[in-house]
Amino acid sequence: MVFIIKLKLLVSFLILIVIISSVAMAKEAVNVVEECKLVGSGNKNEIVKSFDKDYKTFYKTGKNKNNGIICTMPEGKLCSGVYIKFIYKATDWCLQVKNGKDEWQTVTSSSKGYISDFLPLDNVKEFRIHAPNRKEYQLNIIELEIFDQGEIPAYVQRWKPPLEKSDILLVHAHSDDEHVFMGGVLPYYAGELGKKVQTMVLVPSTDYRKHEYLDGLWHSGVKNYPLYGGFPDAFSYKLKDMYKAWNEETLIGRVVGAIRRTKPDVVVTHDIKGEYGHGGHQACADAVINAISKSNKPKYYIKSYKEYGGWEISKLYIHLYEENKIKMDFNKPLSKFNGKTALTMAKEAFKLHTSQQKISYFPTDEGPYSIEDYGLYYSSVGDDVLKNDMLENIK
Repeated sequence: MVFIIKLKLLVSFLILIVIISSVAMAKEAVNVVEECKLVGSGNKNEIVKSFDKDYKTFYKTGKNKNNGIICTMPEGKLCSGVYIKFIYKATDWCLQVKNGKDEWQTVTSSSKGYISDFLPLDNVKEFRIHAPNRKEYQLNIIELEIFDQGEIPAYVQRWKPPLEKSDILLVHAHSDDEHVFMGGVLPYYAGELGKKVQTMVLVPSTDYRKHEYLDGLWHSGVKNYPLYGGFPDAFSYKLKDMYKAWNEETLIGRVVGAIRRTKPDVVVTHDIKGEYGHGGHQACADAVINAISKSNKPKYYIKSYKEYGGWEISKLYIHLYEENKIKMDFNKPLSKFNGKTALTMAKEAFKLHTSQQKISYFPTDEGPYSIEDYGLYYSSVGDDVLKNDMLENIK
């Protein structure tokens, strides 16, 4: 009897240890950048700009052999990862630690060329953020977060490359259009259903708006890095005037390239009339319509055909299109977002575009620009019957 009691106590003790260990392992890592000692190769008085939570300021490292930032963690804490947001694409940066010969040695690096990137570290006390190819560029750091031990928070963007095969490609003109006019698509299909959703934005806009764009996408459940059209910001109420700013053939060609590259079953884009009449929205829709008829033909835009091959989409949905209407329900609770609706998530994502909060438009399921209203412009898989699912009839 005594042996059985002792055995039960031992089992209980072991279970308790497992529980305590699990809780400890589940601890979320904390951003301790403000507690760290940071020594940068640029202007020492400006290094605070790298963690001031302002997308309009940045810290520029110097072009010398120590190009980067040396970080010493606060007492009793070790680093498990570094999260950086750059102004320009950082095609070559790394994290280094000292080896036995007191020399800096690279332990992890990135060549993705993203403006938002994360690299893990194996719990180190001191490390260096370094740009080894110092003759080509400096590191221009908008925001820097340094995490102690624990699980990296969900908001930290760990982007995957653009998709090679997507379920949905959403093509829009400006960063914030994806929430204001087509807001429920991303949280519902990418976040809730886990579908492969790719975005393409035509106007790259300012540095700070690029980061607002990434923040909104990530918040909506999109995990694949967006495609950029590279067109200048311009405005007109007339399509022909818009094509003076955005060359028509160039625009169609880049949309064709995006379709061939990501091979979507479904494409979603702006209202043909540009919602409130914006020429950029009109041009976006017009280019998509022209692109879907050319994306599978080798004689058009030969360069992207050679690189990616041809592709024929199955369906095209246009916001507010009057024919073959469908009505999405973006007011259903979503389990992946703790019961919030797709409309709520669209509103939250739009709020991350902090520079755009004074504009007159916002995500809504009411009025003339409802994010729930679309029309099936093209289909090679038959008409919609349910009329509430963009992936209806897609196998």
